[in-house]
Amino acid sequence: MRKCKKLPTLISSVLIGMSVSAYGDDPLPPKELEGYVIDNAQAIVDAGEDRAALQREYKQEIQQLREEKQQLKATVDKLVTRLDQLTQALEQSTALTKAYANTKASQAEQAAKAYAKAKASQAELAAKAHANTKVIAYATGNGPNDDTDGQIKSRVLRFTKAKTHTKIRINYTDNLATLGSAKACRWEIRVDGRSCPNQALVYDDYAYRFERTFSTRTIVGYCSGVAAGSHTIGIWAGSTPGYPGSNCFTGWDNSTWVIEVVEVN
Repeated sequence: MRKCKKLPTLISSVLIGMSVSAYGDDPLPPKELEGYVIDNAQAIVDAGEDRAALQREYKQEIQQLREEKQQLKATVDKLVTRLDQLTQALEQSTALTKAYANTKASQAEQAAKAYAKAKASQAELAAKAHANTKVIAYATGNGPNDDTDGQIKSRVLRFTKAKTHTKIRINYTDNLATLGSAKACRWEIRVDGRSCPNQALVYDDYAYRFERTFSTRTIVGYCSGVAAGSHTIGIWAGSTPGYPGSNCFTGWDNSTWVIEVVEVN
């Protein structure tokens, strides 16, 4: 039998408890009780030790559960902190996305406004240019052919100029030719039989070798210094200075000629 230091105390306690009449109507005699306790003393001691071991085991499990609870709480706290960080990052990202979208929308709006403004300005300038440009009159015909030196009587345009400070742009289209070798002819647009005040509108054609080439041409000139009122535009033809005896032809085979005058600012 295993010795136990607490055995006498345990036996005494058992004896006292089992001998009290409150525990039964017919308690065991002292000798029998003592014998019972002596015979089962080790079992009683073992039961107490088992109980103490269970208590220690329970305490260890409770302590382990407490530690696991603390660890779980720490993990939950970390997860909550990380969730807060992610939420904050998402809010910042959303704000940046909205700011970027607003910036792009503002840029697009500004670009659209600038484009519309530029188009409106171009349209306004075009409208002003159109308003400042006015076809006063034109004359046209088919032939006759003319080899006159001097004024071509059939090419005449009469018009009325509205303002004194404006210019006139004169467009003249006709079939012009120079016949001969090393010859040159000059055509001049005149207003009221005189050269334009600012500059003479003269156009020369040179024939290197004897040839008969008739070509339709368009010549344009600006004339300033012409007062407001009625005027006449005419065409003069003749040899270019330094090339006497040139044969100058205006018109060929009844081709179309046009004189047009436009008043511009």
